[in-house]
Amino acid sequence: MGMTQNTRGEAKKPMTFAEYLEFEEQSLVKHEFVNGRLRAMAGGSRVHGQIITNMSANIHRISRGKGYRIYSSDVKTVVNSSGYYPDVMLACGPSDDDKLIERNPCVIVEVLSPSTAITDYNEKRWAYSKISTLEQYIIVSSDTVHVEVNTRHADGWFSRVYVTREDSFLLDSLNASLTLEGIYEDIEF
Repeated sequence: MGMTQNTRGEAKKPMTFAEYLEFEEQSLVKHEFVNGRLRAMAGGSRVHGQIITNMSANIHRISRGKGYRIYSSDVKTVVNSSGYYPDVMLACGPSDDDKLIERNPCVIVEVLSPSTAITDYNEKRWAYSKISTLEQYIIVSSDTVHVEVNTRHADGWFSRVYVTREDSFLLDSLNASLTLEGIYEDIEF
């Protein structure tokens, strides 16, 4: 685990997860926390924000009245001792009293940006696969019509890619379909 530096450039111990949670509650900037290190969350583009809004609205529409919880990048989830802020998260399991963390996501959506694509495809795909309640991890491009849906099956994860606005896919936990037209509504490339 690498050392971090304080403001005077002196090396200090890596932060613990408990220290991260305390720091994050006071911080004006959101940070993800991986391997004892803080990673500041970058702002997104208008297209990135619109896709998040579209995904949240469509998931909300099809989950209404079913007792699920939907979050858009303000609530983190944890994997071992790492904390992440998914762009969109649908929680299906019981809720606990923690106001900052959702521990039972069944669907996580990450919208790609140039600065996050490698992390979303590699690190987060691996980390999120460790969440026992997670049924689907969806990666959405913000520069072309391209959605990758990773679905957990008994023998591992299955990935399928959709590339036209006419395509649709099933959100297993809701037993309802989302269309790429709905995800990319009002967005032109």
